[in-house]
Amino acid sequence: MGTEVRAAADRPEAGPTGAWGVAYSLSMSADAEKTLSAEYVRKVAALSRLALTDAQTEQYRGQLSGVLGYVQRLRELNLDGVEPLANVGGETNRLDDDVPGPTLSNEALMQIAPESMPPFVKVPKVFGDGGGA
Repeated sequence: MGTEVRAAADRPEAGPTGAWGVAYSLSMSADAEKTLSAEYVRKVAALSRLALTDAQTEQYRGQLSGVLGYVQRLRELNLDGVEPLANVGGETNRLDDDVPGPTLSNEALMQIAPESMPPFVKVPKVFGDGGGA
């Protein structure tokens, strides 16, 4: 059984909206191949600020389709009566008091910062066309 995954542009009856407002749809059909359009992979790459070659687009197209196909298989599991599991070791988180520790002085920070305008440190723009982190 194959999994067919197509972006909203390929399907007029687009499904729910995923991350970044990208609509997606997963449907199972007996003879469908695992497919994602190259255009959709390029769009995801652009949102991730990745520049892909045509060969990489094809490679990731197959890999992403496989991941989405596996997610669809997981959605089909009957999990009635299965309790949610937060961690497999039975450990609990330490809940220590929130106490400030040693800090760096402003003078020391200004000396090691690549660019500064005391008392501020200049960092690269992350939103818009700033190039991101």
